[in-house]
Amino acid sequence: DSIRPLSLLFHNKVDRHPDFYVSPLQTFVTAFAFVLRQPSDRAAAAASGVYLLPTLWLVFLIGSRVGGPGVAAVATLGCLLAPSVLREAFSGTGTQLAAFLFTLWIYLALCKDAATDDDDEFGPSRPASWGWRRSVWSGVVFGLLMLTDWHFAVLWPLAAAFVLSWAASRLRLRSVLPFLVGALVVVSPLLVRNLRLTGNPVFSVRNYLAVAGTARYPGTSLFRSLSPPARGAATLAARSLRPIARKSLIRTLQLRDHFAGWLDPYLFAMLLAGLIAVSGPVVRLGLKGPLLAFLLLQALLGCVFEAPPGSFLPFAPLGLVLAADVLVNQLSRDAGAVDREGQRRRRPWLAQSGLPALVIGLAALPTFVLLAVGNAPENPDKTLGEL
Repeated sequence: DSIRPLSLLFHNKVDRHPDFYVSPLQTFVTAFAFVLRQPSDRAAAAASGVYLLPTLWLVFLIGSRVGGPGVAAVATLGCLLAPSVLREAFSGTGTQLAAFLFTLWIYLALCKDAATDDDDEFGPSRPASWGWRRSVWSGVVFGLLMLTDWHFAVLWPLAAAFVLSWAASRLRLRSVLPFLVGALVVVSPLLVRNLRLTGNPVFSVRNYLAVAGTARYPGTSLFRSLSPPARGAATLAARSLRPIARKSLIRTLQLRDHFAGWLDPYLFAMLLAGLIAVSGPVVRLGLKGPLLAFLLLQALLGCVFEAPPGSFLPFAPLGLVLAADVLVNQLSRDAGAVDREGQRRRRPWLAQSGLPALVIGLAALPTFVLLAVGNAPENPDKTLGEL
């Protein structure tokens, strides 16, 4: 089912449609893994988990730019030992691929070649220089991200706005056009395929999620009788504005629980600290703005449509870099301490990052237990007795 196109047109299995859970790009990767090996759960899990290692490498590089090797080590350790991150990485969905591409997009835009000879001890003092090549590659990466996560396919205007803000004033117009061209080249095959099959280049079953689950179309009743080429999602939504608004309001009230279940509790606390108390390098590199903008707008889209499990995980690597920067550079160093010559006195990076790394390691002990012994099997006799 993960490689069957437009499944709703061919069967009525309404509970787990591939379009909801497996992105076009991850579908291609999974199909490629099935060609190399026999189709299996292990092959599907490996097809998504293979992106964990390059994501950790990008986290280390961004952390090094922000606060040095101590921040890089703590952020990488947090990603590596987080049960929620590992669970989604090997889930067989496109969550880990989206995390890798979003982190790569941020790195190419703000961190690559950003260091200069006059950088201070807190990291680079200016963002990376922009040109048409960087804009094209930024568009290509974001185009791949659009094919991996449906939310980013809707939020491409926000990405173009950030490209405008990142580029130098004299290069702004020349930077956005290559960005859009690079993204369009990547997504055009899917647009052509959708146009030929449905008559709508931007067709997706997810377009109908705003209407599904309302009082007019309770549960999955809409999908049971849906014929996508004949009934447009915009037409159905225009007839159900009040039910959609009511459903969106209810989901907005439940948004706190969705955020609380985003990361493991200790990582979520670290992330909040990183978002509140940011350092100079984070501000100068502009890492906080894209993280908050995409995170909050994706949350609002999830209220109107549907936020699948792991939808916030693509932002975890960058968020943990901000959190590690606070833990290492703000809490572990002697703030404001100077010696007789007026130079700032800093402890070695290993001493700075030792305590945060120890806390993360202790908090991640359940991860090691699960890796060692696995989940306890259920007793079917006991379960039947309870029923």
